[in-house]
Amino acid sequence: MKNIKVAGRDIENYKEETLRYEIELPYNVEENTIIEAIKKFPGQTIVGDGEVETKNSTTIHTIQVTSEDGTSTTEYNLILNKQPNTKLKFLDIKNQEFSQLFESDKYDYEYKVTSGIVSLDIIATPYDDNAKVVVKGAGYIKEGKNTVTVTVSREGVEDTVYTITVIKGENLGEKIYDFPYVGKEYQTFVAPAAGFYKFEAWGARGGKSRNDGKLKGIPGNGGYTSGTVRLNEGDTIYVYVGGKGTDAVVRQNSLGGWNGGGLGTWDNSDDEASGGGGGATDFRLTSGAWNDTNSLYSRIMVAGAGGGASWTFKGGAGGGLEGISYYPKSPAGTQTSGYALGIGKDAWGKADSDGVGGGGSGYYGGMTNNISRASAGSGGSSYISGHEGCKSTDENGNSIDDCIHTSGFKFKDTVMIDGEGYEWTTTRQDLVQMKNPQGNYVTGNDSDGYARITLLEDPSQNNLLKEIQINKGTITPEVSYDDTEYTVNLDSEDTELTIYGVVDDIKATVEGNGTYDIAAGENIINLKVTAENGEERVYTIKAIRDASNNSKPTNITIDGLIESIINVNPIYGVLNPKEFNPEVHEYSMTVPSRIKKLTFNVEKGHKYQTVTGDGTIELKAGENEIKINVTSEDGRSVDTYTYHITRDMSGNCLLESLSIDNVETDMVFDQDVLEYFVEVDNEVTSLDITAIPEMKEITPVIEGNKNLKVGLNDIYIIVNAPNGEQLVYIIHAYRKQSGNVFLSSLKVKKDDEELALNPTFNKVLDTYTVTVPNEVEEVTLEAKAEATTSSVSGTGEKILKTGTNTYKIQVEAEDGSIGTYNVNINRSQSSNNYLKELISTIGNFNVEFDKLITEYEITVPSDTKTLPLVVQTEDKSATYKILQNNNFFTGTNYVIIRVTAENGDQRDYKIKVIKEASSNNYLTNIITSSGKLNPTFNKETLKYTVEVENEVDNIKVTAKKEDSASTVIGEGVYALEQGENNITLTVEAENGDIRTYELNVIRKQNSNTNLLRIDNDKNQIVNKVDSSIYEINVKNEINEITITAIPEKTTTNVVGNGKYNLEIGKNIINIVATAEDGTNKEYKIIVNRAKSDNAYLKKVFAKEGELYENFEKTTTEYHMKVQDDVESLNLEIETEDKDATYKVIGNSDFVYGENKVTIEVTASDGLTKKDYTIIVYRQPDLNQRCDLVELTVDKGTLSPNFEANTLVYEVNLPYEEEKINVVAKALDNTAIITGTGEHELNVGLNVITVKVTSTSGDEKVYQIKVNRAKSTNANLSNLVIQNHSILPVFNKETTLYTLETKLSELEINATTEQEDATYEIIGNKNLERGTNQITIKVTAPDGVTTKNYSLKVTKTGSDNNNLAFLSVNGYDLNPEFNKSTLLYNVNVPNNIETVYIDAVADDENATVNGIGIVKLEEGKNTFEVNVISESGKVKTYTIVINKGLSENAYLSDLNISEGTLEPSFDKLVNSYNVYVDYDVENINLLGYTEDSNATITGNGNYNLVVGTNTIELIVMAPNGNKNIYTVNVIRKAPISAKLSKLEVKNYEIVPKFNENTNSYTVNVDNEITSLDMIIETLDPNATYTVTGNKDFVVGNNEVTIEVISSDGLQKETYTIQVNRNMSSNNYLSYILPSKGALSPTFTKTNNNYTLTVENDITN
Repeated sequence: MKNIKVAGRDIENYKEETLRYEIELPYNVEENTIIEAIKKFPGQTIVGDGEVETKNSTTIHTIQVTSEDGTSTTEYNLILNKQPNTKLKFLDIKNQEFSQLFESDKYDYEYKVTSGIVSLDIIATPYDDNAKVVVKGAGYIKEGKNTVTVTVSREGVEDTVYTITVIKGENLGEKIYDFPYVGKEYQTFVAPAAGFYKFEAWGARGGKSRNDGKLKGIPGNGGYTSGTVRLNEGDTIYVYVGGKGTDAVVRQNSLGGWNGGGLGTWDNSDDEASGGGGGATDFRLTSGAWNDTNSLYSRIMVAGAGGGASWTFKGGAGGGLEGISYYPKSPAGTQTSGYALGIGKDAWGKADSDGVGGGGSGYYGGMTNNISRASAGSGGSSYISGHEGCKSTDENGNSIDDCIHTSGFKFKDTVMIDGEGYEWTTTRQDLVQMKNPQGNYVTGNDSDGYARITLLEDPSQNNLLKEIQINKGTITPEVSYDDTEYTVNLDSEDTELTIYGVVDDIKATVEGNGTYDIAAGENIINLKVTAENGEERVYTIKAIRDASNNSKPTNITIDGLIESIINVNPIYGVLNPKEFNPEVHEYSMTVPSRIKKLTFNVEKGHKYQTVTGDGTIELKAGENEIKINVTSEDGRSVDTYTYHITRDMSGNCLLESLSIDNVETDMVFDQDVLEYFVEVDNEVTSLDITAIPEMKEITPVIEGNKNLKVGLNDIYIIVNAPNGEQLVYIIHAYRKQSGNVFLSSLKVKKDDEELALNPTFNKVLDTYTVTVPNEVEEVTLEAKAEATTSSVSGTGEKILKTGTNTYKIQVEAEDGSIGTYNVNINRSQSSNNYLKELISTIGNFNVEFDKLITEYEITVPSDTKTLPLVVQTEDKSATYKILQNNNFFTGTNYVIIRVTAENGDQRDYKIKVIKEASSNNYLTNIITSSGKLNPTFNKETLKYTVEVENEVDNIKVTAKKEDSASTVIGEGVYALEQGENNITLTVEAENGDIRTYELNVIRKQNSNTNLLRIDNDKNQIVNKVDSSIYEINVKNEINEITITAIPEKTTTNVVGNGKYNLEIGKNIINIVATAEDGTNKEYKIIVNRAKSDNAYLKKVFAKEGELYENFEKTTTEYHMKVQDDVESLNLEIETEDKDATYKVIGNSDFVYGENKVTIEVTASDGLTKKDYTIIVYRQPDLNQRCDLVELTVDKGTLSPNFEANTLVYEVNLPYEEEKINVVAKALDNTAIITGTGEHELNVGLNVITVKVTSTSGDEKVYQIKVNRAKSTNANLSNLVIQNHSILPVFNKETTLYTLETKLSELEINATTEQEDATYEIIGNKNLERGTNQITIKVTAPDGVTTKNYSLKVTKTGSDNNNLAFLSVNGYDLNPEFNKSTLLYNVNVPNNIETVYIDAVADDENATVNGIGIVKLEEGKNTFEVNVISESGKVKTYTIVINKGLSENAYLSDLNISEGTLEPSFDKLVNSYNVYVDYDVENINLLGYTEDSNATITGNGNYNLVVGTNTIELIVMAPNGNKNIYTVNVIRKAPISAKLSKLEVKNYEIVPKFNENTNSYTVNVDNEITSLDMIIETLDPNATYTVTGNKDFVVGNNEVTIEVISSDGLQKETYTIQVNRNMSSNNYLSYILPSKGALSPTFTKTNNNYTLTVENDITN
């Protein structure tokens, strides 16, 4: 190539034979740099030029050049190094708009944020990827000024610090700025504060049209746009609010609305006219007239306006990416077309019919059609910078394919709605309507335009606590903004702790403030702080308390001392001692005999004390000892308090019995009940009372039991105890009146048992209901008349049918009056819901079965899924269901046997099934990522061998559990060393039993003899011929090459690497790779050194004259003059490449004048050729006009001796001669001689030309070839050993020196005294401890003379204790390895159990300790690698390996007690359905976590409602990952013909409703002629029919309810016997006298009237 340009600049000192260049780029160079390779020949092929990525600090790039003939390829390697620097390329604040302010060379900024900001997330990217960035001050932003620094540092470069002064403003709240249409002028808005603003614009409507002189035509409505953007304080926005189009005016044009609305025209023949187009509403960055071009180009939001109406044609609506047009020839504005930017088209002239509406303004204005008939204007389009689908314009108004305005101003959360109410994204979407400025929803804006800018209240992100208040203890550490975990140590007596977190921001909320019970040990209390913007932060307080040894109560009180009873004697109820004292343990008290029980209440002295012996105690007569034990929380201390209670029986005045002997009453005596009510017949005038006291020596006094009066009589029984206490019993006796048809009693009996009437018998009630069980088949009715003279019929034995049996009992008085009593006897269905038998076939219950015992317990083996039961009901009509009898969980399960009697009564027998924990600790398989188990897996086999290839450096082990309840320890990824590696899998069963499986993983020795690659120091391409032969083609210029074969495995040894001299043609290099196991493989590397393509000449010398041009190999044409007798040239030619050849063409038979001599050079490759041309001018006979007669030199001797016709001479001089003087004399003294005088001499050949020019211009050239010998100086002028001193001090004449070193190789810098001299350093490799000889051999420029300088080097032990390499297999070190960095962090996943630490010393003689496989625990693991230098110095490299917490939040299994999961369980499936029957009322869920350290919430028992029951199981991985599994349990609705509810409003049915009871009765008042019922079916889709529920007669009526199930297969009939009572209305409806008038006027509630008649009226 001619040259290479990088970023537009030529490479300095470019030479085509130099193949490697290091180029320094500016630090801020673009990420892509243009590299231009300039061809030397047009047919060359170049690969690798063009755009090159230069993101990193160093980029290595190769350019490959292939010759025109394709036979030769050269590679140039460019190392592009960016200047080391500490500048930032990018700086931004997340969720802010700071980046647009950033400049790399600007270091100080001021930035304002809103009050809601509490911290800043700084994003900083340096130019130099080796630089580090540290941010300070961004964690908490207070109100006012804050300083945030961003420091960029890099080794060897000065730090750069960027400072941001962050000003946090006060919260202005939400502020609205409205901009109504104010006429033909724009309005200005200046942002009052930095923050987010919502922009809203409403385009104006078009003008209405006139038809028949009236405004009838509908114009297009304006559109709506909105979006949110951040403004800085002081930013200015110009608001252009459009006016609505003018409504049509007869015989006048209608003006368009301000801000671009088009003109409407009128009909020239009548009074019809069209409306003008509406004006758009927009926001601009540049002010000016509404149609100013620069101002229009600065629009950032536009709401399109509607077009004007014409006749009955509706104007097109504005807004949307495209406006609306209803007339094809009047297209609406779009994003790239329309009438014009911001302008709706004017209609012109006067239409022949109806007029033409104006186009609506918009981003692009709408069109209108200027035709001689009616045509409405179309709407203008809308535009929002940043809204997808919009097309912006450039600074010249040309459309560009970008939705963002050229200013970069971009809205977020954009909304675009056209004037017909349709929302636009990239296309027209659904009808959504829009809100007008007043907040009402409208189809489009039908008025002037409007604009609004709202400063949005910035919701605070502050979720910090500034204080945590506690009422006890001390919180540590001190509360700060940086910590979220705290500890409170409490006294053992502190059983409550009140915590109150005080928010830093009053708009934040705290969950968890309050008082907490503190148990002994650790108590975790969480305070969750939610910022105004919803961001959450959790503070954790650990409250720690020791268990209390306090067993003292605070107080013991006694209840049950009734004052009215104990006040009879001052000794009663007095505690001795009077006040409770925790230190006093004995108390006594006397109570009267009427105090039969006392309640002892213990007020604990510590919340977690245990109390026994308290509560309600029954007292026996005499002495009672009551012991109350109080045990401390820690169980180590017990206090016993003894109460001696004496129940004094000397004041006992209780009756043992009290009875009325001469009449039967319903009085039931209770000695503690002092008052009774009895009713006696009219015939009874006295009562014989017997009162027997408990104390037989007492005689009660009875008063008032004689001479009973009709009505109420009080009878007193007075009991006086020996100690003076008195107790009075009272009987209130009611003596009946005489003469009625009432019954005095009415009884329904079964044998001797009296059955209950409903209601209770009352003589005035005539209807009763009796409910009897199903077992009662017959009853006896007994009735007694109140009057002895009355007779009763209808009584006696009655045979009952199931359901309602109605009987009538009539009472006939002596006067013949009849009274009827109705008795409805409901014979119930059977209520027997007992079991006769309940047996488990796999074990025994804890108690023997008894039908009255409903709770049992049984323990079953761990593999039990269901309990096999034998069940039999006592009543064959009863049914039973067994519930929850499947999928038992470990621990407690409940099986329910629900027995339903015939009448629907249910009884549950509950069996507590305790399922033993599983002992299953088997695996079903062990899976390894490499290798196979040997033997094949069997769960009983505990030891296995796995053999893997040497290439496998780690293995993943996965275990499959047989029982999902068991846990496995040991799964994960293990690093492997060569040889044996032992891995243990421990399986713990649910019951704790442990089984251990062992894997012996054998990693084979390396047998890999493959080469990873073959490197060479000349960066030549290595071609692979086959598996063992490689070929390298090098240019001729490369005469030696260093080969480095790198094996795939570092443990493979390679022999044959090194430096090789290359002959032209094929060179064979043999490489032998020996693997660790001894396997050998030979590789052959064929290096083909090309023949040279160098066709340059090194020298051309013509003895017959001087070349006019100085010889340069790249110059191919020369000129010279020769004498008339020269017919050919005597040429001395030397090729630059000694193997090149040449031939001379045209070098004979010169003619006078010009002759062309060509030297054709052929390179040694036989292909490359180059022609050099000499134009020889043969002069005519000079006739000795230009001859010299003398030519001499002052040094040396001319050879041959001077002759006038001899033109070339030689002179040989030693190196010391630096100058020569030439003297010449011409035959013609008028000739001019040049070239004489003193000449400076270079080493080697110097050609001095003496030219003789005659007066006629003829020339003759004499040449002297002066050969100056090369120097024999082989001295050094200086010798420096880097970082060492030599003895003695250097002198060029001194050739022996000594020094000491610790290095294995010295850095030697030698300077030759003679510039062209060379030197060679011998013996400076792999210096050994002790004495070493290093020789610096200097060769003088003559190539013959040499001189040796010797260094006697004593090597001591090296201090080098650096590492050259450090790695943790497969994982990145942070920071990247550098031998001077001693601390590294490595992050590995949770499943990594072991890793391999590898390290190589920088000095091969140093020792490294700490490498190999290491076991990892969860969390932080610290390992040290020690490097001991040859001299014994130790350096420690520390590696902190952070094994992450498990992120596994999967379930391994999910069990349910009822139904089946749909789909089947898969840990990756998070949602399931379970369908269960109606009978299933609850369900158990039990999930097992895949990671034993994960937690799960949601396991348990759930009651089910009909329909969908959603249950969530939340799995929380140790690292906080959360996974939610949702189980939707769908409980089916019942299919039934039963009722679930039956009520009669305002009345009670008998018996109480039960879905299995079909017959009922109800008594209703006389006014009720139908029932107001509430009827609900058990089956929600069942239907029912009611009959008989109207026009009730007095007495018995039957209402039936027939229910049919939803499937139509079941039917039930319910009946209600309705007894309508006789009327009790004794009001008059009116009084009508035959004469006179009542005073006052009659009302039925007034009983007294006056009737005045004339005197002559007698009746």
